[in-house]
Amino acid sequence: MIVVNFKAYHESTGMNAVLLAKICEEISLETGVQVIVCPSAFDLKEVRNAVHIDVFAQHIDPISPGPHTGYLSANLARSCGADGTLLNHAEHKLDWNTLVDTVSKAKEEGLGVILCAENVSFAVKELELFPNEIALELPELIAGKVSIAKANPRVIREAVLKIGEGKVLAGAGIHNADDVKASLDLGVKGIIFASAFDLAENARKILLPIAKAFI
Repeated sequence: MIVVNFKAYHESTGMNAVLLAKICEEISLETGVQVIVCPSAFDLKEVRNAVHIDVFAQHIDPISPGPHTGYLSANLARSCGADGTLLNHAEHKLDWNTLVDTVSKAKEEGLGVILCAENVSFAVKELELFPNEIALELPELIAGKVSIAKANPRVIREAVLKIGEGKVLAGAGIHNADDVKASLDLGVKGIIFASAFDLAENARKILLPIAKAFI
């Protein structure tokens, strides 16, 4: 499994989000590897209409439809075609009670849930919420040049041991197929990455070997 977070880069929003999502779909079909894209809320519906792979919201809030200016409901995400949501990313952290409520709202709408965790102890706690996957991302490595599998493989081994191979995604600093292979060798289910793809001059050239590393 590959999760691509489009964040809010100029290069990965608006029509660029649609173009990148189509590249992700092409490579998923070509390799048979599941690719999930996480576009901005502003691009969610446009991306959903353009591709048939899974599309996740980057975030939702624990609200029901109503007078909540500026918030993103699970219901609205679902109506825009979201298959799931990413939650608790290091760039959009939630306190525990808010996270519990948000996951509950997501599940009420039938959304899949990928939770991010900055360390193993919190990842283990997140198991209480029964997410589909947990993405382990060390904050100091996000958008960096060194992957978590190479910088701190012990952390991934510990996460896989305590959480299980079928739930752990490795994130932060992943750039190429070698980073992916190193992560998979440690027992993870997949990876989550962003800037290496979002900002690439040739996004297809980046993603294809990463997908092939799963085969």
